[in-house]
Amino acid sequence: MNIIKVRIDEINGVMNVMVVESVGNELYLYFQLGGDKMISRIPFDADRVVASGDSALLKFKVSHCHLFDLDTEETLG
Repeated sequence: MNIIKVRIDEINGVMNVMVVESVGNELYLYFQLGGDKMISRIPFDADRVVASGDSALLKFKVSHCHLFDLDTEETLG
């Protein structure tokens, strides 16, 4: 199990987008941040284009995150 420990309210970094999946009015971004693989669900925005292979600045509030164990699919925290 890979646990990400966070000590601050926000995380900032450069994400390397591996896959972008369009699902109606949302996008699922499969990306790597540092050595960790993550998935983000964001609202679709025609003015914000993200494609596989892109690198983009990532900023999000930890309080808005839901973390799960990849093996058991149980909620962390």
